[in-house]
Amino acid sequence: MEAMVGNEAFRWAASAVLLAAALAAVCAAVGPSPSSAPAFRIDHGLHALMLTAMALMLHPAWAGPVLPQVLFFVLAAWWFVLRALSRRPASGPASAPADRRRTGDTGRGAMMYHALTMAAMAYMLLAGATSSAHPASAAVVAPHHGAGAPVAGLLPEPAAGADLVPLLLAVMFGLAAILWGVRLIRQLHSGAPRSGGSAFQDLAGAAVMAVMFASLAASRVAA
Repeated sequence: MEAMVGNEAFRWAASAVLLAAALAAVCAAVGPSPSSAPAFRIDHGLHALMLTAMALMLHPAWAGPVLPQVLFFVLAAWWFVLRALSRRPASGPASAPADRRRTGDTGRGAMMYHALTMAAMAYMLLAGATSSAHPASAAVVAPHHGAGAPVAGLLPEPAAGADLVPLLLAVMFGLAAILWGVRLIRQLHSGAPRSGGSAFQDLAGAAVMAVMFASLAASRVAA
């Protein structure tokens, strides 16, 4: 998997998919839609930023500051947790189909999944910075070459057993990518292709994140 992430063609192809998904999220955030409430627009905006950050992380030249990004994604994770806790499912048989679709896209389970993806981004940033700060831990994924220097003195050596975390996250996001892919196909076959935008965003994010975590896990095993 490390070779796959290190492959130039794969990195550019994955970046293109992520940026396309980010563009779809931006369009959903600023354009008219059934989910035009400010909270829904913030949701899509956060997804657009996450997908863009992932695309940049795939390239070695990207060496943005780690701690501000970690703080941002931790706050984004809390945003989705609060959204999940405050979510009131639509009730009553008179609910419109658009409302039911929106509930499916933004129910408590989906919100908690989005919170997990934001937290996983924060973890990936810290893991990449740790690898850069401690070369013996392996230089991972293309994501963070040079990004760990500003926080090198703040990060401890990876704890024993930490190697399992990227592997577990890789498996989890791999399964999530399969589920989002099935959902996207169903939505496209339902005659309402516009409803597949959110599923495409989640599919792109989950699939690339699975590869990145698999690469991180492989590099730690090889170290």
